[in-house]
Amino acid sequence: MPQSTNYTPISLYYSSTATNVPSSGNLVNGELALNIADMKLYAKNSSGIVTLLASNSGASATVSSVAVSGGTTGLTTSGGPITTSGTITFAGTLIAANGGTGFASYTTGDMLYASGATTISKLALGTTNYVLTAGASGPQYVAQSTLAAGSANNLAGGSAGATPYQTGSGATSFLSLGASGYVLSAGASAPQYVAQSTLSVGTATNLAGGAANRIAYQTGAGATSFTPAPTTSNYVLTWNGTTIDWASVPTVTSAGNLVGGAAGDVVYQSATNVSAFLPDIAVGNALISGGVGVAPSYGKIGLTTHVSGTLPIASGGTNSTATATAGGVGYGTGTAYAFTTAGTTGQALISAGASAPAFGTLGVAGGGTSLTTLTANNVILGNGTSAPLFVAPSTSGNALISNGTTWASQTIPVPSGSQIYTALNFGGF
Repeated sequence: MPQSTNYTPISLYYSSTATNVPSSGNLVNGELALNIADMKLYAKNSSGIVTLLASNSGASATVSSVAVSGGTTGLTTSGGPITTSGTITFAGTLIAANGGTGFASYTTGDMLYASGATTISKLALGTTNYVLTAGASGPQYVAQSTLAAGSANNLAGGSAGATPYQTGSGATSFLSLGASGYVLSAGASAPQYVAQSTLSVGTATNLAGGAANRIAYQTGAGATSFTPAPTTSNYVLTWNGTTIDWASVPTVTSAGNLVGGAAGDVVYQSATNVSAFLPDIAVGNALISGGVGVAPSYGKIGLTTHVSGTLPIASGGTNSTATATAGGVGYGTGTAYAFTTAGTTGQALISAGASAPAFGTLGVAGGGTSLTTLTANNVILGNGTSAPLFVAPSTSGNALISNGTTWASQTIPVPSGSQIYTALNFGGF
């Protein structure tokens, strides 16, 4: 305001260039500075940091110094602190406890392994043809000759019906299954399958001994005997525990195999004492009952017709028949899955601890304000765990003044009888 005979105006350290911010070196602790172009008020605190106190546009405060530390990670930094602009560079080797390895270089073939809960070690590449085994405290390379080779129930390679044979010392190969009726014989350098017709096999026209209508059978290796001649029609050959003899046809009680069908077919009764076969079909189909007196069939399990009950969580289900709510969120009740009701646009999902979550306005304890609207241009004041308070701008020219307990928009008080002086030669920033 214009100078009068009653007082001399005080002029703050100021700048008339928009976006200019005073540096720490421009101010002493507690000193104010004003940018009259963008109407921002700054002050320097006891730590030497210049802080934005107020702005007629609600501008945010700025950081005047940024520094970074590598801590105990094994990394070092350079280039900080940054007070205006610049680059902070990391160097060093990140240790295992912070997600690194602790190594800055490797030799070809090195292998990393955990030698402790927070320690990574390197194992150098072993000698040619050495194998990796578990040592007392870590992996190790050892000569194959030091290993105790066990036995194998199966050989690697080959195909169904193939016969393994040695092509040399320690070298195994496979002879593929021959044509049906072919026999295995020795070839010039390996076994081979040949047609029986190519073999020179001696023949016997008659067996020595026996009598008319007797049947020959082996009683031992290289020992042939004969059954007695049958005396009654419709008898069958049986084994009596010592020899083969004739006996009446026994009563059939069970059968080890059924005539007919194919591999994978399922036997079922199509009528009393009548068996039938259900042909096998593609993988993934299930056998489904056709009901009493109706043949079964293969098909897919219908979740709405063949399944009943509720699948428990322990079996991969939800243990719940709850219908999903449009816009709701699934959550666990401890024993089953359930769904929240849908919230409204802009609401957050808020935890209720062990109880069901719900959509609502985020409270102060959760990092919110407990409010759905904020008054334009008001200054927000903290209010503990309750909703924040607001200070309205009030009259133009007012300042935000503390009464020791809270803040209010007031005119700057001038004690009675006091004079205001103008500071000269402040300069600008």
